[in-house]
Amino acid sequence: MTEMVQKEHGKAKAASGSAMMLVLSIVLLIVGIALIANPVAGLEVVMMILGIILIAYGVITILTNAMKGIRDARTFVIPAILIIVGILLIAFRGPVAGIVLPLILGIAAIVYGLVNLVKSNRVKHDGGYWQASFILALITLGLGIVMLAVMFAGGNAAGVIVGVILAVFAVVSIIQWFIERSAAKNAG
Repeated sequence: MTEMVQKEHGKAKAASGSAMMLVLSIVLLIVGIALIANPVAGLEVVMMILGIILIAYGVITILTNAMKGIRDARTFVIPAILIIVGILLIAFRGPVAGIVLPLILGIAAIVYGLVNLVKSNRVKHDGGYWQASFILALITLGLGIVMLAVMFAGGNAAGVIVGVILAVFAVVSIIQWFIERSAAKNAG
């Protein structure tokens, strides 16, 4: 009986994570469109939001670890670095927004693309539907590389290009969400 409850709890947890990914993709799409509409101000706002998110995540992680009684210094180093980066993003959002934001988003897209390439390879070996996931992973990887190249474009061009890339990345993520959801329904 407990095994069945644990299985259902695992499915519910995966579904909530999946729904969160869809919501995040929709938010990215909105941010991308906003950046296309007003690139300079948009980059500064995105930097401010990213800074606030990093600070909040760092503080919450430190408090959670402290409440759990985790006293290992390593568990506090990364959250502390995230808090510092968040503060720096807020403090220097104007002059560096066209460089730092494409750098952060480019690295994140490359990591996301690589993780999804590995994931699609696993699905391929398990005999599942892997082609769409593989193509979307390649697109994401390519977007990350383009985003890093955007750092050299500067000002308005960087904002517009980041907006376009975020919008495309969001659409790709939404498509991937529907593909994975469809595959999960067919498997289960």
